[in-house]
Amino acid sequence: MAAVKQIPKEKIIDAATELVRRSGMSALNVRTLANELGCSTRPIYISFGGMDEVKSAVVENITRIYQGYLEREVQSGKYPPFKAYGMGYIRFAREEKQAFSYLFMRDRSKEAPVVDGGDYENVLTAVTAATGLDRESAKMFHFESWIFVHGIAAMAATSYAEFDEDTVQTLLTDMFTGLKTRFAQRGNK
Repeated sequence: MAAVKQIPKEKIIDAATELVRRSGMSALNVRTLANELGCSTRPIYISFGGMDEVKSAVVENITRIYQGYLEREVQSGKYPPFKAYGMGYIRFAREEKQAFSYLFMRDRSKEAPVVDGGDYENVLTAVTAATGLDRESAKMFHFESWIFVHGIAAMAATSYAEFDEDTVQTLLTDMFTGLKTRFAQRGNK
């Protein structure tokens, strides 16, 4: 019997992630992954119980990449935190089209809802700090904002429209100002 090539689990996840970043989740199967790694399919099955486990690990890895986009944008200090989250989301869509599409534009009807890739509490804190709204109003403010931001991101991810950074930040400022005015009119409800 031929010796099985030992490939660390992390290397398999990294290769699978790169394959998805280039070609989308539909390109990820055991054969394409084995080809990417330059091995047979056996090392993949030694490390994982099947492709569902590999795909789950890839989603976790892509979520970490996405979180990195948000963190870098917030830490840059270029924008106020709430706006920075929107800018990071759109930048991720623009630069990681396939990864963004898989995380945020797939059928999720059979999945438990996940809000903002796990950064929801930080976003709500940024909303309340920027607007002075109570927590319940901040949730609705964020929800309405996210619909707008996701629209821009979806256009970028699908190459439907490409906006430069100055245009995006202007759009987000206008949306924020309009929503803040509207929430002030209806009295923090």
